[in-house]
Amino acid sequence: MQKVRVSYLLLSLFLLSQVLGAAAVFQYQSNPARYGYAIFNGSTYVNTPASGLPKAGSARSVFAWIYTASPAGDIYSYGLASNNEMATLYINGNGNLSFNGNSNNAQSSLAVAPSTWQLVGYTYAANSTSITFYLDGKNQTVSLSGGMPLQTSGYAQSVIGKQANCAGPCNNFIGLMSNLRVYGTALNRSMANALYIGGPTLGKESLNGIAAWWPMNWSVLDYGGNGNAGVYYSIAYGNFTTTKPLSLVAMHGGSVSASPSGAVYPAGSLVGIKAVPITGYSFVNWGCTGIACYNGTSANATVKMNDNITETANFKPSVFVLTAMANPSYEGRVAIAANASLYHITTQEANVGYGASVNVSASPNLGYAFVDWSCAGSGCYSGSNPNPTLTLYNNITETANFEKAPVVLSAVSSPAAGGVATGSGTYASGKAITISAVANPNYTFVRWTCTGIGCYSGTNPYPIVNATGNITETAYFTPAQKTSGAGGTPASAYLYYVIGVVVIVIVALILLRKPKPKRRRRHSAHKASPSGRRSASPQSESEGNENPL
Repeated sequence: MQKVRVSYLLLSLFLLSQVLGAAAVFQYQSNPARYGYAIFNGSTYVNTPASGLPKAGSARSVFAWIYTASPAGDIYSYGLASNNEMATLYINGNGNLSFNGNSNNAQSSLAVAPSTWQLVGYTYAANSTSITFYLDGKNQTVSLSGGMPLQTSGYAQSVIGKQANCAGPCNNFIGLMSNLRVYGTALNRSMANALYIGGPTLGKESLNGIAAWWPMNWSVLDYGGNGNAGVYYSIAYGNFTTTKPLSLVAMHGGSVSASPSGAVYPAGSLVGIKAVPITGYSFVNWGCTGIACYNGTSANATVKMNDNITETANFKPSVFVLTAMANPSYEGRVAIAANASLYHITTQEANVGYGASVNVSASPNLGYAFVDWSCAGSGCYSGSNPNPTLTLYNNITETANFEKAPVVLSAVSSPAAGGVATGSGTYASGKAITISAVANPNYTFVRWTCTGIGCYSGTNPYPIVNATGNITETAYFTPAQKTSGAGGTPASAYLYYVIGVVVIVIVALILLRKPKPKRRRRHSAHKASPSGRRSASPQSESEGNENPL
């Protein structure tokens, strides 16, 4: 019975020792102001020695509290970037906790949330080929890609906020970091999860096996006892009682940024916020929550950190303005979309979506002619096509240029054989033009007749016209009558006179012609004369004349 009591006593002492040991291993933070944080803006980092850090494939654990608006970047790194001698805890581009050991890497599916304090870390058992990631009490074990233990040198520089021994770019961390610890042991899950209890300002901390400890309470002193105090580069600090977080959210169509970069700022400080749309989108406005936040339409604004603030940038697909103008306005008209009902004397505007194709057209007024388009804006049209098609990627102004139309003058003769009409050609509107009508021989110019604005109609064979539109001038001619000289008697009259005289003379000659006398035959009673000729008595000669003279 005594032996049993002794056994129970020993067991009780053992259990008490475990409790007391546990009390020695874990302690509570009671003063939130004891712990602060360092502010990393993407170019700042902290170099520290690497004394006492786990080497080669020995066991280790690395944990830190972080707050980041854009989860990405290296949290803590040490070792050489060669021969697999690297150990880097980082957030990859997808926001997942990851580990870089050069050829033996690992990536978890634990995704870091933006704009909230979270506990991140990993544990590694000695000479293991796997690593266990931790995020806010959750954990995931992942095999190392190389299938071999870590080979971390541990003799090189230790760096907070970027990869060790990196010349750049170095995947720098952006955000806040607090209470970074490195252990020379692989904490079990219960101990690792205990670090998460109470958050960054009131949590349990294991002091067993600590190799380096940077609370970052306005310094980067190493509270682990190995003298790994850091040398900081442009690091700013804050604490959990005097700072306010700023969350920037970009809706689809753009990105956001803060100046100075960060996620938490001293209370009352001024922070610039900027929204940048991507191609095809435009910034609309900021929506926000928190006292003194900015709610407006300026893409570049300033907020005063008097409260926890969330700023949300809203974007929309871009709409551009297409402006069409007539120059001068009284000489022509323009239209967008080639719709005749849209023609306007001076200008017309249309809101056009990004990348839309739109037709513009130019129409001259009467007496004017289209010359070309001049324009402003990338991708605009400048040329002589009166109906071009534009594709809009920005605001565009198109100006249709007009001028007075040239005048076409046509001078013709009627009849064509009557003479020559000169002056045909193309002239500037309003130009003084001399036309002429020159009759051919045996023709006489009569008058001009015409059609068209500014034409001439009259008897002047050499008039001057001031045409403002196309005109036709017709010169009329008539056959000319011949004259006999000064008296002006027509030549045809002489011809008729001569013909008449000839006719009269001919008639007279016919009437005055003397006929020959008729001879009578003698009877046989008459004798022939000795000469053998017949002889006639004077009486018979007289009797034979019917027309005596």
